[in-house]
Amino acid sequence: MTTYPSIEAYEDARDKLILEDRASRFDADAWDNASDLEKRACAAVSRVRKEEHEEIWKEEEDLEVGSPFLHAKATIQRTRLFAIIRRMPKGALLHAHMDAMIDPIALLQLALAHPNFAIRTTAPLLPHNLSHALPEFLALPPDQFALKTTGVDVFSTAYDPLSWASLLETRERFPGGVRAFDEWVAGLLSVDAEGCYRTHNTMGKIWTRFVQVFEITAGLLGYEPVLKSYFKALLHSCVSDGVGYVELRTNFFRDFYVRASGEANLSHREWLLIFRSAVREVEDELEAEGRRDTFYGARMIYVTVRFITHEELRKAMEDCLDLKQEFPELIAGFDLVGHEDYGIPLHTYLSELLWFQQRQRELGLHVPFIFHAGETLGDGNEVDSNLYDALLLGTRRIGHGYSLAKHPGLMRLCKERGVLIEMCPISNELLRLTGGIGNHPISVLLNHGMTVALCSDDPSIFQNIMLSYDFFQLINASEITTLLSLKQLARQSIEFSEMELEAKSSAIKRWEKQWEAFVRWIVDEFDRKQNASGGIERQ
Repeated sequence: MTTYPSIEAYEDARDKLILEDRASRFDADAWDNASDLEKRACAAVSRVRKEEHEEIWKEEEDLEVGSPFLHAKATIQRTRLFAIIRRMPKGALLHAHMDAMIDPIALLQLALAHPNFAIRTTAPLLPHNLSHALPEFLALPPDQFALKTTGVDVFSTAYDPLSWASLLETRERFPGGVRAFDEWVAGLLSVDAEGCYRTHNTMGKIWTRFVQVFEITAGLLGYEPVLKSYFKALLHSCVSDGVGYVELRTNFFRDFYVRASGEANLSHREWLLIFRSAVREVEDELEAEGRRDTFYGARMIYVTVRFITHEELRKAMEDCLDLKQEFPELIAGFDLVGHEDYGIPLHTYLSELLWFQQRQRELGLHVPFIFHAGETLGDGNEVDSNLYDALLLGTRRIGHGYSLAKHPGLMRLCKERGVLIEMCPISNELLRLTGGIGNHPISVLLNHGMTVALCSDDPSIFQNIMLSYDFFQLINASEITTLLSLKQLARQSIEFSEMELEAKSSAIKRWEKQWEAFVRWIVDEFDRKQNASGGIERQ
């Protein structure tokens, strides 16, 4: 038994043990490497957090630090800590799905600008049906619009669910008016607290609801004039939230979108041309505003779904390589997406995945795997084992990696190989992997020195646009996590992006300049000297 000759000896041993334990954290050297200004800002932010834990979170009758996100969101928005996080330059958003990125009402407004949009529903839009009548949207060829929609009444008991009606007219006639219609659609394109925590409170139920959102979104987004406006709105939204670079997981499962003429033959190649044009226009617009340095660029990760046939996967991979040859600066990687627990394991596709790597060598291309893996509660089952295959196949990053904390050997391998984990705390909570940030495995990974990037996954669905809420959740719930911790998370998100080396170097320099201005603002707004000599305690 260990004995201590005095209280002082015990306290010394305790301090030493804490330092030894925390030496393995990803941010262990952050304080020693920080500038004096950063240390002052760090101390100020930690003080704000402590004060608000006492003044806000302990005073809320039904909330506490780490409460479910959708219950706590309104309270989060009125905190000083969130105001600070909102201004923070957050680096890169590395895990986000292209078709779930902007506010749902903003997406609807983009579609409403085009009078040839039509709607059909699974049941008449009668008051007692609104909770389960699901809409589908489509931009019809202008010369066929009147022919297909005239006389169709979605509010009639005799309505045929296969019939298209005018979207604008339906909105005008909706019970409660246009605002009620907009709120109805927005509610279908996102999840709320009632849905997540009560009516869809299992992974199976919430995933059914989750997939449903993408099915509804597809018709609104899949129209050429909307698509470009959407890309631009998405990129501006990123910049507004301090995100300078984004890699969008874009689902190429559908062969075609609808072009401006109403014909459903807008090819994947044309999607990328539209995306490239949107990126360039945003760059020009930010340049005109004097904010060009806040945007470092955007790329796409080619994804398809994880329940397709072997032949369909081979076809998708060939398409991806064709696009990479023409747009090397836009295609960042390849992934398979969908509910991992119900999808086909990576190992089943091994022949195609190995072919993809061999074909790249033959063509002189580089399209790294950036796999979703470990987005499961499984432990040693077939789904959890996707982590083994992802690492054996050389994945550059791991999307989610929720179950990785159960695999010390794989965690060690990730560190040795420099594999970053794209963690999505709010997404994991709302898709029922965890009850909240307090028992999310991100703390385990960070405390073991893993390289992590915070990501928002599907921010329009989860109401966490773009990254501020995920950063807030982490720093508010973990007292060992400081402003300097967030700095390292932001910086390494850029470092582990798929930007070319020169562009990455430029992005880091611009981000460092933004960071310096940010910490100076914190000091100006929130700093009070810690003691008469101006000393600052180590955080």
